[in-house]
Amino acid sequence: QRNSLLLNTHQDAVCYITDGMIIYANELFCQRMNQEELDGFPIVDLIANKDQERFKNALKKQSQTDQGTQFEVSFVDADNQEFKASIHCDNASYDGEACIQLTLHDNSTEAATGHLDPSTGLANRRYFQQLLQDFVDTQRNSNSALLILKLDNFSKHRHDLKLSGMELLLEHLSERIQALLPAQHYGRITDDMIAVIAHHVPSQRALEMANELLRAIEGEIFEVRKQSRQCTLSAIILPINHLTAPHAASLIDNGYDSLQRLTQSGGNHAEIYHRDRQQLQSRGSISDVVDEAFADERLQILFQPIINLSEADGDYYESFLDIRDWQEGEVTAGEMLRAIEGDPGNNKLDRWIVVETTKQLAKRRSDGDDINLTINLSGNVFHDEEFCSWLGVAMKAAGLPGRAVTLQFSEESIASSLKPALDCCRQLADMGVGVAVRNFGRSKGGNKFLQHVQPRLIKPGVRKTDSLSTEEIRDIIEGGRRLNSRVLIPNVSSAASLAVLWQLGPDFIQGSYVQDPSPEMSYEFATFG
Repeated sequence: QRNSLLLNTHQDAVCYITDGMIIYANELFCQRMNQEELDGFPIVDLIANKDQERFKNALKKQSQTDQGTQFEVSFVDADNQEFKASIHCDNASYDGEACIQLTLHDNSTEAATGHLDPSTGLANRRYFQQLLQDFVDTQRNSNSALLILKLDNFSKHRHDLKLSGMELLLEHLSERIQALLPAQHYGRITDDMIAVIAHHVPSQRALEMANELLRAIEGEIFEVRKQSRQCTLSAIILPINHLTAPHAASLIDNGYDSLQRLTQSGGNHAEIYHRDRQQLQSRGSISDVVDEAFADERLQILFQPIINLSEADGDYYESFLDIRDWQEGEVTAGEMLRAIEGDPGNNKLDRWIVVETTKQLAKRRSDGDDINLTINLSGNVFHDEEFCSWLGVAMKAAGLPGRAVTLQFSEESIASSLKPALDCCRQLADMGVGVAVRNFGRSKGGNKFLQHVQPRLIKPGVRKTDSLSTEEIRDIIEGGRRLNSRVLIPNVSSAASLAVLWQLGPDFIQGSYVQDPSPEMSYEFATFG
């Protein structure tokens, strides 16, 4: 009775939801929906059609977190009148049953809690960024757009109108923007910038809408304290789709940088943002670099044939991570694979590599080719406790036998994570999947630990500009024999170097003399010889 009294006298409109059904709604919530009672009512039936998918995704996301989330959504009341409200979602318990609590806030409550900009009534920067992050998380594939609008000549307007007059001008501008540019969310993100999220509006259509808005603003006269002002805007449109980076802050930062350039070149212009390729080397966090590479679809897999000089059966390739359209100064794919180990919990890159490589391997083997593939991965695999079981399921689904796949790690990665590495290697051995070691001989403390790994293959760390002496090659081959491992010598670039290697007896060779890495496993092994 006490709980019911508290809920019924709650100053906010509150309801509780289980499996999409309202199990309790207080009087204020019912009044807001113009309903007498809502118990047993599907919550989605109160949501406007355009927001239903986003709302369902938000509820699903809430059930997977311990933190509350906040976003705006359009409701439809009993008279079929649509209204927008901000709601706060929390995990809760009602009558002993786990549920989700929804709390509706009107504008005055939002302003009091610091979510709204006092001059324009739009979401303030912090709240808008939260709304944008929620939108990106739930609507990344919706082909929508983020528009960021900047008042041109802001300093001059502020000098003429002073601070209070400037705020009045921004208030008038925000009213016109909302009237002329229908959208999901609006926010004031800096003194002179307003951001807009346009749901299900592709970037090209958003550009047309922005140009219409710019022409309308340019033709208007705003009265501010008996002063007549004319002004112009600049606009940048950032697509929100499956290529969008998952960080809302980076979207806003990219838009800000582009707008600065537009206003410096005269303003009163709108354009679609195009990602700067050089961003792959400008991020402080390697996780951000990887996200940028995925968002730009710049990652690809290359395959290089391996020539078999031993009695091993089948044909062999090694896969390499590569960056499309690589430019001088950017991080290389090899550096990316090494640097990601600074974030051991990040398994996105390694799993993507495995999926892409095994997909192509399965296709080649289904054509009847006895192909064996060595896949280069980072040491983060050793910290991914679910990796081996995930790999087993993936290989079974692809119809790949364990002997067809060898996972290759750097000697340094194994040495720095020896205990989890040994456990991972044991699991891979149980699956029949081999382990290879690249950069063999690079560990400063020696590599006796490799006896416990029992690598299927070792490969010395040889740069393209390096030239191994005959003695160095003999030492490498002897090291492989002690480990009962086959030896691959890379970077064979001429017939002369091949002739020397043939006498020394490594198991495999690869290099430009055979073929450089390419996107396809298409080498005709029968032609070598």
